Amino acid sequence: MKNVCSELVARFQGLRGITSPVNLVVSRDIRVVYYHDQTVAIVDLGANNELHDCNLIEVYEPEEAELVLRNLSMTVSPQKVSFDQMMRLMQQCETLDTSQFQYLSISTDMQNKKSYSRISTLTLLSGIIPGTKWCGTGDIAENYHDLGQEANMDRCCRNHDLCPVKVRAQKSRYNLNNYSIYTKSHCSCDELLYNCLKSTESSIADFVGNIYFNIIKVPCIEDVPSLWRKESKKEFVSTKMKY
Repeated sequence: MKNVCSELVARFQGLRGITSPVNLVVSRDIRVVYYHDQTVAIVDLGANNELHDCNLIEVYEPEEAELVLRNLSMTVSPQKVSFDQMMRLMQQCETLDTSQFQYLSISTDMQNKKSYSRISTLTLLSGIIPGTKWCGTGDIAENYHDLGQEANMDRCCRNHDLCPVKVRAQKSRYNLNNYSIYTKSHCSCDELLYNCLKSTESSIADFVGNIYFNIIKVPCIEDVPSLWRKESKKEFVSTKMKY
């Protein structure tokens, strides 16, 4: 079991932040695992079903999801949920994380302006934005709770990175080919990103939102009803939002 856990931790950084089963017994929390497509949510619930802790993990490749779920099933039975249910859970986890880890800003508005003045569209597409661990290409976070100094904006990017439905750059999925140099996510995830960046009321978040929605105008994935299949098909559509 120890070797299995070590393998998982090495491959999926999000697992490093998960409370051990021993601590769960002490706290009397109940662990539940939910999953939908590319996102696995490991949540700890209290006696009255209140949310105590969340850890979200991205499993982009099907074999990654199979490995994670198979090993998690040794201690708990993973439950498949709908896209809408996973999105609601992710928002609840975001609210919990914000309340548990209140961010005390030590940077002045002048420092913010100095930071975003050095950021370009190329930075957003080729690296991680200074002061964050989730904003940009990929992430450098150790686990779900690991945020940069620009924590409020980082939370927005973290939730967007963990979107359950997306097609990475130069990849194919859902019968869609993404030839772009950036990931294309479900439109619902883009909408959450938009609202989250707006709510931070920071100049650097506005700068990122302007690049994503106004300059690059990243298309998103939309579910389209199908006449021939029970499940809806997916297609890329132009962004409907202007920052």
